[in-house]
Amino acid sequence: MPANGQSGVISMSTITSLLLPLFSVLGAFLSKKVHDLLKDHMLVDAIFYGVTFAMCLTILLTLKVDSIVLTLLLFIVVACMMSAVNNVITSMMPLNYRKQMDSGFLAGALDTVCYVGGALSGIWLGSVKENSGWNAVFTILLVFSAVAALLSLGCYVFFRIKHQNT
Repeated sequence: MPANGQSGVISMSTITSLLLPLFSVLGAFLSKKVHDLLKDHMLVDAIFYGVTFAMCLTILLTLKVDSIVLTLLLFIVVACMMSAVNNVITSMMPLNYRKQMDSGFLAGALDTVCYVGGALSGIWLGSVKENSGWNAVFTILLVFSAVAALLSLGCYVFFRIKHQNT
């Protein structure tokens, strides 16, 4: 038996930690393809946040099914969508503002905010999971993804109307 008291079996959290980053690369690829198609970072973010909302809702509704495979597949989609959003925010959005400001500085600032937010949310959501369970974690993710999708869509509509009137 290993010194740490573990049985030597790879845990689900270890498998998840290894698999999710691999599929996150797909999110970066997907963000480029969707952005090239739609040409608007707010609309692209709204779509990815909307898919994240749908996946978190599905996770919440299926937690009682106790299917590791289903939950892992839904986690993979959420990881892809969040990777896609991060790519849009830190790479594509700054390029849209290159005439107004230094896009490299904006990309670096946004990337910093994303990393700090990711670290803090990991600590916070880990604490929520320990104190209140997975339902609470996915409820929080559900609410945040819904708010982000609505804000992104609202900004998209607002700026679209603003540009039509000018």
